[in-house]
Amino acid sequence: MKNLNLNRLFLLIKKEYIENIKLVLIGYIAVIGFIFAILLLNSIYDGELWLYFNGIYNSTIVLVGIVFAGISFADFRTKERAISYLTLPATHLEKILSQILLSTFGFVISYTLVFYLSYLMFYVIGKMFFTFPIGGFNPFTLDTYNAISALIIIQSLYLAGASFFKKIPVFFTSLYIFVFSLILLLVVGVLVHLLTNQIPQYVGLQSEDMEFVFNTQGPKNISIDDFWSGKIISIFFHYLLAPIFWLITYFNLKEKEV
Repeated sequence: MKNLNLNRLFLLIKKEYIENIKLVLIGYIAVIGFIFAILLLNSIYDGELWLYFNGIYNSTIVLVGIVFAGISFADFRTKERAISYLTLPATHLEKILSQILLSTFGFVISYTLVFYLSYLMFYVIGKMFFTFPIGGFNPFTLDTYNAISALIIIQSLYLAGASFFKKIPVFFTSLYIFVFSLILLLVVGVLVHLLTNQIPQYVGLQSEDMEFVFNTQGPKNISIDDFWSGKIISIFFHYLLAPIFWLITYFNLKEKEV
C-alpha cells in the first residue's frame, strides 16, 4: 500500500467529517451562545467589549482549538473502536494527515466562517438595541496571524496527547504541559542564577511589541532575537515544534497498531 493516496485520504477525511459534524456544530453553537451571553452582560455596563471582536476571536479560536484537537482520534477511547480504526485500509500517514487537516486547518477555516457570520448577527442586534459603538471584525491582521500560528503549535501538542490518552486527553495533556513547564522554569531559573550569580534587575515583557526584555544596566532594552541562541529558539518554536509533535503522533499510531 502506498504511503499516500489522495483518494484514500479524501475518503478518510469524509468519514471523520460525517462522524463528527454534529458534535462540532453543537460545540460551535455553544461557544457562540456563550460569547453572545457575555456581550449581553457587558452591554448592561459600558458595552466596551463590543469594540473588540478581533480580540474575542483571537482568544476563543485558541481555546476552542485546544478542545477541538483534544477530541481527535475519538476512536481510541474504546478498545473495539480502536481496533476498527487501526485496521482501516489507510496508511498511518493518511490517518495523521486527515486529523491535521481537520483539527487544524479545517478548524481554522470553519471557525473563522462561523465567527464572521455570528459577528454579522451581533452587529445587527447591537445596532438595533444599543447606542454604544460596535467594532469591526477583520481576520486578516498580524495579531490574528500570530494567534493562528500559536494555535497550530499548541494543537500539535494536544493532537499528540489525544493519540496517547484514552480518557479526557485535554485534561491530561494540559497537566503534562503544566508540570513540564514548571520543571523547565525551575531549571532555567537555576541556570540563570548559577551563570550570572545575580537576578537581573528587570525581566519583563514589552506590551507594545511582545518581546522579552532584559535590562540590567539601564534603560537600554535587549531583545531575545539579538542573540544567535534566541534566533535558534525562535525558529525552533515557530517552524519545528509542530512538525515534531506531528511525528510523535505518527510514530505513536504505528506503535498502537503493533
